[in-house]
Amino acid sequence: MAEKPESEEELVNEPSPSELRMGRRTSAAKHQLAEHATDVQKRTFARWVNAQLIRAKADMKVEEVFKDLRSGVILQRLVSALAPEAKFRREKGKARVHRISNVNAVLHFLRNDAKMKLVNIDAEDIVEGKEKLTLGLLWSLIQHYQLGADGGSSLEQKKALLAWCQECVNDYRGVQVTDLSKSWRNGLAFNALLHCHQSDIVDFDSLSADNAEENLQGAFDKAEQTFKVPQLLDPADVNVKSPDERSIMTYLVLLKTELQPLRQVAKDAPDGEAQATNDAAQDQLLQWIALENEHTAQRQAEIPARDLLALRAALKELDDEKGVLDAKEKEADQSTAEEVHGKFSGLLGSVAEYRAALKDALSAAIAADNDRVKLAKDVEELTRWANNRNEQFTQVDNLPDDWAALCKLKEEFGGHLSEARPPREIQRSEANALFDSVHSSPAMTTNESMMASIEEDKN
Repeated sequence: MAEKPESEEELVNEPSPSELRMGRRTSAAKHQLAEHATDVQKRTFARWVNAQLIRAKADMKVEEVFKDLRSGVILQRLVSALAPEAKFRREKGKARVHRISNVNAVLHFLRNDAKMKLVNIDAEDIVEGKEKLTLGLLWSLIQHYQLGADGGSSLEQKKALLAWCQECVNDYRGVQVTDLSKSWRNGLAFNALLHCHQSDIVDFDSLSADNAEENLQGAFDKAEQTFKVPQLLDPADVNVKSPDERSIMTYLVLLKTELQPLRQVAKDAPDGEAQATNDAAQDQLLQWIALENEHTAQRQAEIPARDLLALRAALKELDDEKGVLDAKEKEADQSTAEEVHGKFSGLLGSVAEYRAALKDALSAAIAADNDRVKLAKDVEELTRWANNRNEQFTQVDNLPDDWAALCKLKEEFGGHLSEARPPREIQRSEANALFDSVHSSPAMTTNESMMASIEEDKN
């Protein structure tokens, strides 16, 4: 049976031999580009993993990323370094079931605790060393824990990183960053990034776009030496037609972590006239600290001994000065000079010592004052007893002749002794002996004889 002739439309849509060759070349180019990206990511991500392990002081290292992550042991340590709250129970065996258990523990934490979206990644994929899925898992970790430190979607993270780079480098000669791939090929952008944050480590004017690999290696060396940023990239991996975007982003986010705080300090730092004003303010503050230190030392040396009122006045004066000290402390906190912070700390220590010495002296003065009060009370009681005693003897001078009245007087005198005994005991027996002698001697009936006995008792 003869084939049905092709329609005119079908003949028009059929690709020509040249188009077929072009399609095969395009497909081959894409495949080659994908292989290059996998090769670069394999090295970059392995170095990134090792950087996290070093930071966590873990005694392990990745040599071949697809092979070394299969057991799940290094993967658990990596996630623990990124998320300290992650706790894993490690299987000690080396069988497949133990490896799957280790990797499953990591994936369970990432999905349920870290709330990461891991699409089509299973423990078996990692244990079997599947390249694309292993690299996909590592890229997800980089996105979540480093690029995503400030939140946002993957697109927002990429835009934020690009915007930070552009803000830093786009004013430099020959540098125009429009992406996170080709704009970094000749190395000028990396050097501009470093020069922007510390100009003395890069002679930017001497650099040429024609020396791409030299520029790249120089930037990577200086970033590692000055800012402790590990070299994740090789110059040969960047100086290509289409550098791998994920690898460059991984390196740039490490640079941003170290450099961004320095740029903020540089922005906040005053210059010109403002710097001169700031220097003058610091000098005045240092002079005030020196005078206050001298004044505090003098006051401490002249603390009034046991002067209760003076001590209380000195302590109140110190409390009244607290407002001034607090205001000066705020000035010191805002200062960038280490000398100011050190000397102000010394002043605070001196003031604290002076306050402690004042309180010790005040406690001693209060104790001494309490002793004086007690002594005064003792003297008052002794004086009262002496007056009462003298009154009793005055009454004896006028003793009646009546024996009943005399006995009554004896009883009153004894009661007085029991109520008001002097600090130095005078035994009641002395008074009793006086009256007993009167009672036992009938012959002594005159006032003169009785008074003689009492006078003798007085003496």
